[in-house]
Amino acid sequence: MTSNDDPREEELRRLFAARQRREEAAAPGYERVIHRPARVRHGRRRLALASCVLLLALLVVWRGRPEAPKLAAPDQPTITTWKAPTDFLLAVPGGELLNSIPTFPDPDLRRL
Repeated sequence: MTSNDDPREEELRRLFAARQRREEAAAPGYERVIHRPARVRHGRRRLALASCVLLLALLVVWRGRPEAPKLAAPDQPTITTWKAPTDFLLAVPGGELLNSIPTFPDPDLRRL
C-alpha cells in the first residue's frame, strides 16, 4: 500500500485545498491593495505615546533614590566583615614588605 492510497492522506489534501480556497476568497484583490491610500497616522496615537513616556519619566523621578537596604541579621556577616575561606592563600612570606613604603638612606647625609 503506497502513501497515495492512504485515505487519511487524501482527507488531509482535501482539507488543505478547502482551507486554501477560503483564504484566497477572503484576501483582497491585487488592484485594491496597490491603489489603497496610505494610512494617515493619527495624532491620538502620538499623543498617547508621548503621555506614556512622560508618565514613566515622572514616575522614575518621583520615586527618587531607593531606600537603604535592610541590615543583616545578627548571625549573618555583612559584606564588610565577611572573610573568604581562601583569604589565607593571600598571606605570602614577606607580605609585610608589600604593605610598607621602602626608605633609602639620604645621599646628602654621607657628605656631612
